[in-house]
Amino acid sequence: MDDMPLITVIVPVYNILEYLPRCVRSITAQSYRNLEILLVDDGSTDGTGDLCERLAEEDGRQLIMYDQLGCGQSWAEQEGLWHMETWLNELAALREHLGLGEVHLLGQSWGGMLLLEYVCRRKPEGVKSIILSSTLPSSRMWGEEQHRMIRFLPPEMQEAIARAEATGDYTGADYQAAEAEYMLR
Repeated sequence: MDDMPLITVIVPVYNILEYLPRCVRSITAQSYRNLEILLVDDGSTDGTGDLCERLAEEDGRQLIMYDQLGCGQSWAEQEGLWHMETWLNELAALREHLGLGEVHLLGQSWGGMLLLEYVCRRKPEGVKSIILSSTLPSSRMWGEEQHRMIRFLPPEMQEAIARAEATGDYTGADYQAAEAEYMLR
């Protein structure tokens, strides 16, 4: 096994308590044994984090649990936390700390936008491939599509959203109801 290169399998986890054991077992059941598993928990509230700890005890290989900066146990109200540069620095520091020279990276949702910035702006060495899942490559197009979809809501909900966007006040009950309806569609 020493001549086999180490492969790090990175699994983003968020409120997947029911599915995580099967996921991890499918990885640990592989015939390729020189694997480590990195579970990235984005502040789960359903006990997924506790399950990660139990799964780490079941398997002899390294299982790394990482609580993303600003989520779960590392939550902090900090000025400057919610800026792209913070997350790019965190990703670079995490790779360095774990010694992840060659990687295949998955970016989902916000992580996909982060990943695009990371590879395009920083041009890091060792990134062999990227996988984008449920992310947007163009925020302009995303914004246009969101506004197109708003037009399918009832007129009073469209007005509530327009008012919130114009004033910057998203706390009103009418806006909250419109947002909830939008998210259901």
